[in-house]
Amino acid sequence: MREFIIRFAYGIVRGFFVKSDRSSAVIAHPSCVDAQDPLTAPSGRVLSSAIAFLYSTQTHVAYQGLPSLECGSWPQCISFAPRGPFVGDLSPFVVSFIYHALVVSANCHLRAGDLSEESHAVIRRMRDDAICFMRQFRSTCQGCSTAYTYGFWPYVPPKRSVLLEIPSKLLQLQGGSRRLGGSRGPVNIGFYPRAWQLPADADDTACVWAALMEHTSTESNTHSPPHLCEVFADWRDIGTDKLRNRHEWLSVGSGAYLTWMPCACQVGEHRACLDGWCPSGPKLNDVDIVVNANVLYALGTFGHRGCTGFEDAVRAVNAALDYTMQAFGRIDTSILSSYYPNNNALHYCVARAYRCGDVLDLSPSIKAITTDLTNTAHWAMGGTCHWGDGDRFLDTAFACSTLLMLGYEGPEIDAGMTYLLSGQDPVTGAWPAEAFCIANFPYGDRLTWQSSALTTAMAVEAICRWKDRGLDNAD
Repeated sequence: MREFIIRFAYGIVRGFFVKSDRSSAVIAHPSCVDAQDPLTAPSGRVLSSAIAFLYSTQTHVAYQGLPSLECGSWPQCISFAPRGPFVGDLSPFVVSFIYHALVVSANCHLRAGDLSEESHAVIRRMRDDAICFMRQFRSTCQGCSTAYTYGFWPYVPPKRSVLLEIPSKLLQLQGGSRRLGGSRGPVNIGFYPRAWQLPADADDTACVWAALMEHTSTESNTHSPPHLCEVFADWRDIGTDKLRNRHEWLSVGSGAYLTWMPCACQVGEHRACLDGWCPSGPKLNDVDIVVNANVLYALGTFGHRGCTGFEDAVRAVNAALDYTMQAFGRIDTSILSSYYPNNNALHYCVARAYRCGDVLDLSPSIKAITTDLTNTAHWAMGGTCHWGDGDRFLDTAFACSTLLMLGYEGPEIDAGMTYLLSGQDPVTGAWPAEAFCIANFPYGDRLTWQSSALTTAMAVEAICRWKDRGLDNAD
């Protein structure tokens, strides 16, 4: 029944409301699935062909006839099922990771002295357009506690076709209500239930804020975001919020940062403050280790280590990784994060906070991460190794970047990079789209996000860090 509802609703969207050109509000780019872009990559030049792919698949601001919201993004897609159907999506979260990889790539080339003026201009153009895209997801709630925060999706119109309301109600009856208290939803799933819509969140706020601040420092950009310590401090686990994931590693009133930031506007202000519109009743929240690691990365990178909750978040991350290593002998992401599969994204984000954010108090977690990655590498007959059972290239890119950030010098580095290089498409210069982040639903299904551009960007970052071994300023 559930699968029928989903496929019926997709049929409505595709059959009645979707145009075939790129200017349509629904974007179903083929590279979401298999990265078959017509670009012919320069042979023998791994990084340049990957950068060329990223440039060719980004929607640039100068294009005509496209929705403004799309400009600056790369193709990314979501699905309710592993085999699809896949639908294009728009979110600043994936773009923020690609942006960071471009920063690492530019620094790598500059130190090597092999970055031409033309190549530098291409990377700068991509970063400029990505910043313009991410800025569009800022909260409209200017007089509330979530001013200057960012959300995973754009705001959705309050009204929609009755043809979409029918499958929406059926799907909500099947899956229940999440009641997160937001008004953001996927642009291309018009039947997405309103009770599942999202408010602003700490993960997007931290990652977009980090990108904006980095852009300000490198591009002499005058649009600097304000100090957000107060915003993060307002949304912490102090024992008053109903959490859906109170695991053994999380103490009551831990002080760690909460994921969701529903706006605290007064009743009646919802028209001017979209984040303040939400269904009645209690809102669910959670403490997610990857989210806390990303907040620590953003705050630490720009010298805001004195923010309320910073030390609490460090303790929560260390306690969580120690617990799962003691209990299972490995890092089990399923009890540490509600939004990331076991693809080493957790390892990468904690290492990024430690290395790039200079959050040195995470050193106990760093030891756990290094041990876990060396123990979970899958060795092949030819002397290569990879991580992950299904989506191996993204897993391996995250693992190699993590170990390189931490200064690890074992054989897994070269073996893993050899495997990663084998995954590049010789024609397009891209790596395949693989699962990056997830959303679990009460009925057992999940939304999965993937993007060929994201996998390619993470591979580029790993390659650049590999080239930069021994240097202290790779970031």
